[in-house]
Amino acid sequence: MSWANESKWSWKINVGFDRQPALCRTCKRSFVMGGAGQAWQFSNNTLAYSLVNGYLGDLAKNSQFYDSSVEVGIITGTDSGVKLKASYEKSFLNAKNPAQTKLELAVPISQDIDIRLAVTHANSAMWQLKLNYYWQ
Repeated sequence: MSWANESKWSWKINVGFDRQPALCRTCKRSFVMGGAGQAWQFSNNTLAYSLVNGYLGDLAKNSQFYDSSVEVGIITGTDSGVKLKASYEKSFLNAKNPAQTKLELAVPISQDIDIRLAVTHANSAMWQLKLNYYWQ
């Protein structure tokens, strides 16, 4: 894996819709978030980034319809496509969980599919196992 020809911009977009079974059987939420920032490459396989993020929607992390945060992280990987990401995010409006750390391991299954194991820690730890599909 090489990021040699990538720009120095960092960005992310996330749009979601899911059920909230812990609240009630029919509870659902939707949200959109985006972030923009800067990236610094240390080697062909390692880079660090910083982002300013904005959130809109039914946010599970607080009672606001909107929020913003600052995020910093590092991503490293192997030539076979396995990636490890560590990040720290500080929220501006979330008084219950103002900061969270995240560690995520991504293992590719094919060019368009990977499996991720993630642990996020704010006031408590949350483990996730995710299957991701990428379209081109």
